[in-house]
This record gives sequence, structure tokens and C-alpha cells, in this order.
Amino acid sequence: MSRQQSLPPVFDACEPRDDVLRGELAEDQFAANLASVAFDPEDAAPVYRDADEFFASTYPTDGLQTLLSTITSRFLATSGRDPEYSAGILCLDTTFGGGKTHDMIAAYHLASNSGDIDDLARHVDDEGVATAYRESLS
Repeated sequence: MSRQQSLPPVFDACEPRDDVLRGELAEDQFAANLASVAFDPEDAAPVYRDADEFFASTYPTDGLQTLLSTITSRFLATSGRDPEYSAGILCLDTTFGGGKTHDMIAAYHLASNSGDIDDLARHVDDEGVATAYRESLS
């Protein structure tokens, strides 16, 4: 049996979001724009401008968790809350469509709106780091 034959249909393997099932998915949501999110949020799609909605709709891949963990660790190190050093420059090296803008929007919300992210620990993959980060901002 080939690998392709062993994979279940996508609708059996995952549950699409409600907007997909209703046929209301707006394709312009896939054209994320960091500048709109940061400087003109009313022009950005709600899924990008609202931190909690963004993270609720974002699957925490290993890459995203690593990025956000690195950012929170760097912040905690430079604020004196955690002596562990973390690199100050990060390279997002992916091909077109690899998620660089999505990663940058996640980083923006982490820095600007972390209090609005209900499940931060899920995205940094560490409850202790998420708690320390939130406490350091208060």
C-alpha cells in the first residue's frame, strides 16, 4: 500500500473552521500584511488584527513555537528576568508562501498584544515561559 492510499481524506482527518464550512472564507485573508496589522489595523482582516483571533486560528507548528519561544526568552534575558542568553537576530528563511509574514504578525502580537492571547503557552510550548513573559510585562 502506498503512502497516499493510507492517508485519510482531509475532512476525516481534521475539522475545518466554521467559515470554511459555511462557504464564507474570504481569500483576501490569505494575503497577510504586517504593515496593515501594525499601522492601519482597521484595514487588516480581523483574523490578523485581533491577537486572540489570530492565535486561535493559527496552528502552533514547531517552527512557530521555536520562534515565539526564542523571542520570549530573548525578552526575558534582556529584562534581567532570565539569565539565559538568546540570539537577538533571527533569520526567517523559507520559500514564498512559507509563513514569514505569518511569523512576523505572530511576533508583533506577542510584543504588542500578549495580554490578548488567551492560550499563549500553547504557542510558546512552555507554560513557565508564557507566565514569566506575561508577568514581566505587567
